[in-house]
Amino acid sequence: MTDARKPVAFSNHLAPGGIHQHHHATKTGPLYSAGLAVVAFAMVLLPLIYMALIALTAWGVLWHLKNDTWIFSSGSGRGGFVRLILYLGPAVAGGILAFFMVKPFFAKKAKAPKPITLDR
Repeated sequence: MTDARKPVAFSNHLAPGGIHQHHHATKTGPLYSAGLAVVAFAMVLLPLIYMALIALTAWGVLWHLKNDTWIFSSGSGRGGFVRLILYLGPAVAGGILAFFMVKPFFAKKAKAPKPITLDR
């Protein structure tokens, strides 16, 4: 069994110009490999979390529209506009939020910039 801190030597072919190069690869420990696996798993999980946030936002808007109708049940016609804003405000804000969260999925790729040439 080799020591994790001891470098393992290997060499490439001759580099341009005939210089022989030596590279030393060090072994990584199990904690590093475990951390790398956690980061790789998180990178796969991030898009799923983002889509879950979009779904949660849409569900919250629909839940509000379905369950908060009590806002209209109180009192007479006075303050009706305020009650309408209290009912539709969160729905409009949530709809805008969900729209702008979904929008990047349908965006076009950015065009590559024109190369800059230098003339003397």
